[in-house]
Amino acid sequence: MKHPPTFHHLVSSEGVLSGEPRIENTRVSIECLVGRFAAGDSMLTLCREYALTSEQVTEAIRAVCAAAYGQRGMFENVRRELIASVPVQLS
Repeated sequence: MKHPPTFHHLVSSEGVLSGEPRIENTRVSIECLVGRFAAGDSMLTLCREYALTSEQVTEAIRAVCAAAYGQRGMFENVRRELIASVPVQLS
């Protein structure tokens, strides 16, 4: 049995960013980081611009990947957005 991934740097607080998952002790949402990464920004650029470690950025990307593969919990809203944004491919 696989265990769900553990995220040490990610939190969700109702009073911060409307509860969106974010990097702990920041107001940087994982949606923002992953969106910029997907658009072509490098890990180094994201780390420099947001004063984050590569471990924090990597964990945000891992969280979105886990959500896309069906993990539940605080990343469910990201999963729904990912699924809605991926075009359906017909065989």
